[in-house]
Amino acid sequence: MKAFHLVLLLVACLISCQTRIPTGGLDQTISIDLTESVDRQGPAEGWIEDIRFIPLETNPESFIESANKCNLDKDHIVIASNGTVHLFNWEGNHLKSFKRQGKGPGEYGMIYAIDIIPDREEIMVVDPNQRKILCYDHF
Repeated sequence: MKAFHLVLLLVACLISCQTRIPTGGLDQTISIDLTESVDRQGPAEGWIEDIRFIPLETNPESFIESANKCNLDKDHIVIASNGTVHLFNWEGNHLKSFKRQGKGPGEYGMIYAIDIIPDREEIMVVDPNQRKILCYDHF
């Protein structure tokens, strides 16, 4: 009886170890023509309207190690750095900073995108890992 179970186990192992070719075939390659030219917009001077250098206020509350995400509107600049959101005006003055990392209500884990919603006076933070879009009053 033990021999029968051993043979049955060996047959099951042999059947499970077989490799099969996928029914869709192996040739599922997508070709992209890289020789095709891309329309260039010309020199940057032709399509950049305005360049400004804005020195941002530095203090312990507005320390920016690296600007991971940033955005702006006509009145404000918002920067996400190491999970902290910083808000500046166009003169570079620090207006507000907040950090709400976590998994609870109103908290984010990772900031994927950040934006300013000027008509609602809010800062929008997108956290795809927790499937959240959070809006914070910024005034």
